[in-house]
Amino acid sequence: MLQFELVVESKEIAESALAILKEWRWGFIDPDGFRTSQSVELQHAFNRLAFCGCDDPAKAILALLCDGRLIALSDYQWLYFRNYTRFALSGSKEEIDRTKWQKLERYLGEIEWGGEEDDWAQQTVNLDELEVQNEPTAEWRPDYNRCSFAAYSPDTESYLASYYEEWFSATGIEIILSSDEMAKVMEADLEGENEASNTLAEVETLPPLSEAELQKWWADKSKVRESLTKEELLTLVRAKFPDNHISRERVRDLAGARKRGPKGFSG
Repeated sequence: MLQFELVVESKEIAESALAILKEWRWGFIDPDGFRTSQSVELQHAFNRLAFCGCDDPAKAILALLCDGRLIALSDYQWLYFRNYTRFALSGSKEEIDRTKWQKLERYLGEIEWGGEEDDWAQQTVNLDELEVQNEPTAEWRPDYNRCSFAAYSPDTESYLASYYEEWFSATGIEIILSSDEMAKVMEADLEGENEASNTLAEVETLPPLSEAELQKWWADKSKVRESLTKEELLTLVRAKFPDNHISRERVRDLAGARKRGPKGFSG
């Protein structure tokens, strides 16, 4: 019963975190209309989820990685021994297969509290065939962008072909929404754009603002208009004359060419 409650709690935390993650900016649309995705540093996601009210961001991120709803990119090293053969693989900023996160989650769950200070960190194993000594059974440190696990088959003699050892370490971890979750975000964005288009169609039925009124408003903004973007100017004039329609083109013609300024950060 307790295990079931823990699984339910983990799913609830993951769903809550995913809702927060979907509100972040995961990419941009270039001038040609193509969407480019971008990842975020694991440490940043860990801290920002906590800032946004997530109860256990470390557990939530790992659960989403295990489900495949989050994808991780990292520098990694992997060693494996089985059937009397040693395997090794490493990579830089490559996508990590979700089975590695599932193993990490399982090994973390197998660590038992010993009752002494720092006993969690003292759970280590020796992998003789891989020549890896005193490695933590499992370590999940999103606050440092890293994780690792070390495992072997304790109930199998090392001279048997079924005996295995495995060691995995990932550093510099970044995460990104999976393609399926990204598609859901894009679909929601399109629905929002459609709603905005419908609202705009209603606005366009309003009588246009006279040129004299527009020029007078423009003159009144002479002290601040150079410091405002064209979109900000459009927002101001539409707020000033809610009963009239003012097209974006009219404000752009007034503002004329602008010097490019530094782009702000959007999280």
